[in-house]
Amino acid sequence: MAKTFIKKRKIIGSDELGEVTVDDAVSSLIEFENDAIGNFETSRFCPGRKNNQCFEINGSKGSILFDLEKMNRLQVYLKEETVRHTMGFHDIIVTEGDHSLFKEWWPTGHTLGWEHTFIHEIKHFLDAIVKDEKVEPLGATLEDGYRNTVICDAMLKSADLGKRVEVVY
Repeated sequence: MAKTFIKKRKIIGSDELGEVTVDDAVSSLIEFENDAIGNFETSRFCPGRKNNQCFEINGSKGSILFDLEKMNRLQVYLKEETVRHTMGFHDIIVTEGDHSLFKEWWPTGHTLGWEHTFIHEIKHFLDAIVKDEKVEPLGATLEDGYRNTVICDAMLKSADLGKRVEVVY
């Protein structure tokens, strides 16, 4: 499903109203090739949220949860960790000294911000060029971008048709 709630908005830098050409909310139920299902959701209307871009992945061996509003931590639950099994999720803190890119920053415990993500991306990209290595799996490729676009197009087509649409690359 995809909806535009506000059809006209004020044009930035003007007092005029302009037609809105983007959706205000999208929700998609996804079935993967291995029969697992997922739910993707986005909205421009989330009162109280500053930058809530998150994902949660749950499987038979555990779960992970990441929220960009708490970007210095990754929440992890692993079923085989019997000590933590009864405690639920635990945090992996990216500001610990053993994080692969933390040596580039200040002492352990100081938080990193959103802007540091781009510095890490650039460092990884330049290292891949200098060392003649592939940018993946840590960096996105043109193929990743293409596949993402095909998926987004299929989600919008499904919303428009009101029925299931298969993703074909």
